Amino acid sequence: MLPSILKINNKFALYNFELMSEIKECLVCKTTSNDTPVTKFYYKNSHFYICSQHIPVLIHNPHELVGMLPDADKLPKG
Repeated sequence: MLPSILKINNKFALYNFELMSEIKECLVCKTTSNDTPVTKFYYKNSHFYICSQHIPVLIHNPHELVGMLPDADKLPKG
């Protein structure tokens, strides 16, 4: 079964209805938790997933996430 987009509380999420669970994929490379470890983080009242390879980007170069993470250009560099 193909994943579907579901709107809940004016937010969109990608779901696999066969498993009834949210697909956990890195916001940068789109690698899923089936292929590599990903971690969940919260920002701007939303949650996102990022893989271990891209955590340093979030910490040290958040401007590289512009277009993938809301207001990434406003995050301080680490």
